[in-house]
Amino acid sequence: FNRKRLYRLEFYPDSDPDAYGFLSPDEVIRGAHIVPAFQYGATEPSPLSLACNNDEFDDWLYYYVDM
Repeated sequence: FNRKRLYRLEFYPDSDPDAYGFLSPDEVIRGAHIVPAFQYGATEPSPLSLACNNDEFDDWLYYYVDM
């Protein structure tokens, strides 16, 4: 904590080849508490996503890892 702030997470860009693919169950974090960083705004809907429709809003640009 050199800068005395929480760690920040974000989604991979759609253009990244690792954004969509196989995720090994051995590499999955089973539980975490993350908090949306509301001040950065929401993500743009991805045409590649199968998780939600383009008119749905579910994700934020960044999340903080709560410790």
